[in-house]
Amino acid sequence: MENKPFVFGVATSGDNFTDRKKETARLLSNFRHGVNTVLISPRRWGKTSLVRKVCRLAQSDTLKVVYLDIFSCRSEREFYDAFASAVLKQTSSKLEEWMENARLFLSRISPKISLGTEPMTDFSISLELNPKADDVDDILQLPEKIAQKKVSM
Repeated sequence: MENKPFVFGVATSGDNFTDRKKETARLLSNFRHGVNTVLISPRRWGKTSLVRKVCRLAQSDTLKVVYLDIFSCRSEREFYDAFASAVLKQTSSKLEEWMENARLFLSRISPKISLGTEPMTDFSISLELNPKADDVDDILQLPEKIAQKKVSM
């Protein structure tokens, strides 16, 4: 069987991620400096693979990167659920910590937490949202609030 030089149809990593050194360096610099970036190219040209690689490279003790694929979000509520869940997963190292963060920072929203077989990685959060703008702001400010809490500890 012939070994194909490229993997198509799925996000790649490791040895399957080739070249893109300039793009990786530029995107990493943008991440570290808070520069909003839009990647435009045809489907299946490696945008997801590039972003995931740079997320791994950017991750450190002082910088937490939250990767969130919103393609499957079909409503505003689904987006906020996915956003809060991704932020809590990435910024908490223990089950107790993410539950505390959910309770502390999303107290007016009533988070409902479902645990899977591996509580640290297999959980989901759904939120009882009221249509008040304050609740949406609480969710969108969640990364900043958690960061401030961690800095003050």
